[in-house]
Amino acid sequence: DRLSGPLCAAVTGEPASAALLEELAQNQLFLSPLDTGPQGEAQPAQRWYRYHPLFSSFLRDRLARRAPERRVALYRAAVHWFAQAGLLEEAIVHGLAGGRINETADLLEQHGDGWLLRGELRTLRGWLDALPEPLVRGRPRLLLLQLCALMLDARWDCVEPLLTGLSAQGEQAEWRIAQALAALVGGRSTLAEAALDQARRSIPPDDRFLRAMLAMLDGATRWVRGDQAQAQALLGALPMPRLAGSGAHLALLAIAHQAHFDAVAGRLETAILRYQQVCAQSHPDTRGAAAALGMALLGLAQLHYERNELAEALQAADLLVEQAQRWGNLALLAPTGLVRTQILLARGELSAAAAVVEQLEQG
Repeated sequence: DRLSGPLCAAVTGEPASAALLEELAQNQLFLSPLDTGPQGEAQPAQRWYRYHPLFSSFLRDRLARRAPERRVALYRAAVHWFAQAGLLEEAIVHGLAGGRINETADLLEQHGDGWLLRGELRTLRGWLDALPEPLVRGRPRLLLLQLCALMLDARWDCVEPLLTGLSAQGEQAEWRIAQALAALVGGRSTLAEAALDQARRSIPPDDRFLRAMLAMLDGATRWVRGDQAQAQALLGALPMPRLAGSGAHLALLAIAHQAHFDAVAGRLETAILRYQQVCAQSHPDTRGAAAALGMALLGLAQLHYERNELAEALQAADLLVEQAQRWGNLALLAPTGLVRTQILLARGELSAAAAVVEQLEQG
């Protein structure tokens, strides 16, 4: 939305762009200076201007109708100029607006970790979501940036689908780290450690993002193994407190998955102990813990019901309903309602069970 002499000269090829902009602004022809002095007067070295929004919209529509092919070329030149000038956010915005998908992806690969480490998660996620999903999944750096942004934003419901079906696609450190994350989320900590060992050998020493991801996953795997002191030391040294929190939540999610595997294999005591560990180490008021805690409470409710420990089963189910409502996790309400109905029927509380069924039918 803003213009400067050098930008317009690069985009249009008109060397006198700075003088033309100054003349338009002085004559108040829909153009206003943005760099102004204390009294609202333009600075002598005025650089940036902005068209009136309505006039700007009119010019864009006119260009799109009369010269769509020139519009593509203008966007390409603008993206290049903004990137060269270090104005990366504007380069990305123009790249997306002009359909310059590959150039935009290149910029996000090179600089996306900056927004991530500054905590500008929604900005980064918005740009990545605007790219075609096959492109993001095919570029390991972009995939890792998206996964990390989702984890930091406690969107574990979106993390697992992105990891589904992830297979070895190359020897790059980014792929190895993504494979380690997929293995850990799936409760396969031994495979995660192997992938991290492979990644560790190929990460450049100056790559802050990959080294932070490696440390986070190292901490999470140590937590899963029961070495919490070492895990907390690794996670505490990360450049972002929220990244450390994501590592802890990742570890708890991995333990919850391990408990599920134990239950399927008939190791019920071990499964219950793992689920109880997740509940004890989760902070129910922290949104990032919702995925692991929800899985653990549902698992406990189901296992206690199978063992005819109905009081413990109902307690876990009631806690899960409370957590699901607190965080708006409606997907948990249906399976929780089902197990609560079974527990109440087993306890002979027919009217209470009927009330739960009615609530489920009403959505």
